[in-house]
Amino acid sequence: MRTIRIRYFASLREAAGKPEETLTTDAASLEDLYLQLAGSYGFGLSPLQVRAARNREMVGMSESFSSGDEVVFMPPVAGG
Repeated sequence: MRTIRIRYFASLREAAGKPEETLTTDAASLEDLYLQLAGSYGFGLSPLQVRAARNREMVGMSESFSSGDEVVFMPPVAGG
């Protein structure tokens, strides 16, 4: 089990109902973590539609993470 800080943006923030949280998890990868959170919060996006950052560095969803890391999940955003 690892304890991490998770930050949410845009529609993920709205679905989670909070901008961030500290979570203890046994997820093996960022994708596993995202799927766990999607099950809890009802995120409507698949892991393929979401970008992830670990400790302020963009990484793939197959990457692992360590206790104390900060993880950010970002949905696609449109603007104009």
